[in-house]
Amino acid sequence: MIKTNLKTQSPHKLLFCGTGRLGNQLLSFAHLLAWQQEYRQGLRIINLGFWPYRKFFRLTEHNPACIVPSTTRMWGDCTALIWEELPFRWLLLPWAQHLLRKLAANLPGWQSISVDGCRKSIPKEKELKTLDLADGTLDQVCNIFQTTILAGWRIRNWEILNKHWNNVRSMLRPVEKIEQLAIASQQKLREKSNFIIGIHIRQGDYWTWNDGKYYYTLDQYSSIIEQCRLLYKDRNPIFLITGTEEAACLTRQADCFLSDQSSVERAQLPVINLLELSLCDLIIGPPSVFSFWAFMIGNASLLPVLDPNLDIALTTSYKHYQEAIACSEFRTLVLGG
Repeated sequence: MIKTNLKTQSPHKLLFCGTGRLGNQLLSFAHLLAWQQEYRQGLRIINLGFWPYRKFFRLTEHNPACIVPSTTRMWGDCTALIWEELPFRWLLLPWAQHLLRKLAANLPGWQSISVDGCRKSIPKEKELKTLDLADGTLDQVCNIFQTTILAGWRIRNWEILNKHWNNVRSMLRPVEKIEQLAIASQQKLREKSNFIIGIHIRQGDYWTWNDGKYYYTLDQYSSIIEQCRLLYKDRNPIFLITGTEEAACLTRQADCFLSDQSSVERAQLPVINLLELSLCDLIIGPPSVFSFWAFMIGNASLLPVLDPNLDIALTTSYKHYQEAIACSEFRTLVLGG
């Protein structure tokens, strides 16, 4: 009897309904891509949640259906064309994904898995609090069912991601045009100083997330900047301000600058800001997956501000993302475990 190698197995499909915006989508996608490379290279991942960002990344720029691995077969090309040209954006809506999960839980050859109480419960759906991508659960389901719907946030395995990080990082590189815009912006700042601190301001949804614990006022951000100015005065720092539009008022200070991207599409700005942060020397802000991803892909250090009233000099900073995920509090708070 010939044994089947899981790494070259049949083209089963995993449809992923990721949660959150850009940073969350990238981190979840990265973990799934690493899992795919480790265990299921023959399986196709179709990332429904990544569709809004598809044009900004090399992996999906010419692959609008967000299928990995992409296919040159006719059915795959047709799927991609239909996904791009017809109004399938409704699949990004919570009610539509709920309907898709409900159908998957009841169709022969389909299965639906929700993780971490993902929205409303569905009869016959497999519900998990967390999903460790190395424990065999997802692999087993994908073996049994031709198509699996996966929804949720706490879907992780850092050991697998660490192992495949270089390849995954390369797969999720932004398109060259966006990279060049970010690099050009940074070069202008480097003419003013060789030490750039990226300040990532999160307001908006942070007013309610975690009961507003990490929602900081602009006055508190100004205080953080002043502390950094004193702490790193020997390095003559300047500050790149990213985040909410209201943060523009912080640039009244001579050493604070906004991203100069007035000519680009609004939809591109989050990706450009992400890259600009990654090119800084130090990233500072409240705990955020967005700033953490910038930290992962760049060479900057990360200083997460868990308490704006605590002296910056006493706040723990990290030089590599593996140091940050070793801290269980930070990992659980920001990264879904």
